[in-house]
Amino acid sequence: MALVRPLGCSHEPQTFIGLPPEIIIEIATFLTPGDLITLCRTNKSLRKMFFRKPAAAIWRISRSNVPGLPPCPAEMDEPAYAALLFTPFCSLCGTKTGLPPDPYIRVRLCVFCRDTRMRDVSKYVGDDKPEPVYIPTSCSKFLRPRGRGYVDGSRGPYCLREGLEAGRAMRDVMNGTEGWVEQAKEHLCTVNEEAIQLKAFIRTLDISDVTWREAMIKSKRESIRNKLRVLGWERQEIELSDDLKRQWDRIVDVPTPLTERNWAYLEVKLVSLITVNRSQIPNVPDESGNV
Repeated sequence: MALVRPLGCSHEPQTFIGLPPEIIIEIATFLTPGDLITLCRTNKSLRKMFFRKPAAAIWRISRSNVPGLPPCPAEMDEPAYAALLFTPFCSLCGTKTGLPPDPYIRVRLCVFCRDTRMRDVSKYVGDDKPEPVYIPTSCSKFLRPRGRGYVDGSRGPYCLREGLEAGRAMRDVMNGTEGWVEQAKEHLCTVNEEAIQLKAFIRTLDISDVTWREAMIKSKRESIRNKLRVLGWERQEIELSDDLKRQWDRIVDVPTPLTERNWAYLEVKLVSLITVNRSQIPNVPDESGNV
């Protein structure tokens, strides 16, 4: 009996976005927040689907897929929390950055924004201040700026420039209002308590990142040595002197995969170092066979 294909059916595989919404949502519950935020950035329809308030439950389920991930801070929404922890982009300018997120200020900054947008608020806050002239919504010593104005023992705490301006404005508006100082202090205490949990988790991310980098570099080193042996270089010739090894490490120890394209570049650099090293090894014949 011949099988008849129903009308409207196609042999072409269905794309993810073409799936029914309930199936997409079911799949999303098996993802981590990092996976989910990446997925949302691939398509406007998915972004609209998962950035709605009713989708908060899906984000909470995705958080449960990451061991040790603290609850979303009270004043953050779930997508912003996922972006803070699991995407490598500056919260202010969008530049890719290798700096970790700040658990107190709740932003991830690039070096430029860290050094230009953070302000030292030590003269405004602290138990030694006679009056609460400024109560920040959040301040931190986690990421310390570098450069002019942040040397010679400047220890913070720091806050974003915008946070400093908002704190001053709040002080001007609320000054004299009964209980506002206590409320501000209570809010800051809550932020700091949440930050302690976040900081512990961020450190586990750093450790995982370091472990991943070390594993990639180790694998890359071994692959390079194997390629050099195939080219005919002996183990003794690849064992470099200290000075040459430092140059070798700077070239090789970059946490990127070894591809045919970058191997063509690396081969020229490394063979040059091996040739110099070879000339320093006694009793090694040159290409003509002379010792």
